Amino acid sequence: MIPPRRRSAPQAACLELTLGWSSPRRRAFIGGWLLSWSWACGGANIAVPSYPHPESAPAEPVTFPPPPAQIENIQKEPPARGCLWADGQWVWTSQRWDWHPGGWVRPPEGCRYSAPTVTWGATGATGVLYYRPGRWYSVSEAKICADPVSCPTTSPPNLPPGASVDS
Repeated sequence: MIPPRRRSAPQAACLELTLGWSSPRRRAFIGGWLLSWSWACGGANIAVPSYPHPESAPAEPVTFPPPPAQIENIQKEPPARGCLWADGQWVWTSQRWDWHPGGWVRPPEGCRYSAPTVTWGATGATGVLYYRPGRWYSVSEAKICADPVSCPTTSPPNLPPGASVDS
């Protein structure tokens, strides 16, 4: 028996909700759930799309992997037209991982984003962990683009609902 592929929670939820159409009652129930979950499975895309790093992108060895990503609270809608959400990320700095929070950005013209990656490279009897930071690359040339411009926000980023700057 082939083991099932591991999926992220939204992918698994979307997959599970599309299976099991055996009876009319079940089809009606699942159909209602599909409609109510359509936002989670295919709602408006407000995140910066991510593409693989180019083959020539430099990777640096790191001694240990980053911690799990931190949870970030974001607005339901972008603060301005053309703004997309760039997730926060762990960045390798001076032999440690530093958290850089996410934010609303305007993607640089003619560029696309590659999310940070940590990959295992086998070398001899041992292996090496390699890190590539999240970067914007030119679509037409082999170069790194400038960082995106931050979008104006009406409230400070990553505050829990109901919290204020003074609390």
